[in-house]
Amino acid sequence: MTGRTDLDRRTVLCAITAASGSILTSALLAGPASAQSSTQPAVAGPTDFEPIDVKIKDNTVFVRRYGSGSPVLLVHGFPRSSLMWRFVAPLLAVDHTVICVDLRGYG
Repeated sequence: MTGRTDLDRRTVLCAITAASGSILTSALLAGPASAQSSTQPAVAGPTDFEPIDVKIKDNTVFVRRYGSGSPVLLVHGFPRSSLMWRFVAPLLAVDHTVICVDLRGYG
């Protein structure tokens, strides 16, 4: 199911900036997976995400959302799309809400 939300660009960018600060840093600096306990929660697969179309004035931004918990924002580089995070996002989604966004003109 695809949800549509009408927001202006400034609201989206402010929300992304506020949510990504120290949460992203702590998620990336966490210990290696081998140091975790043997009773880990099940990891979602690369296709277990919620697709969302965010309507911003005359444009639509595609977002993939995985898991629940404190938010982590993953932004792709040139010339990729949010699909590049398909194997990393499910691992982070064990205890985070992972947002993978397609930058304008990509994906």
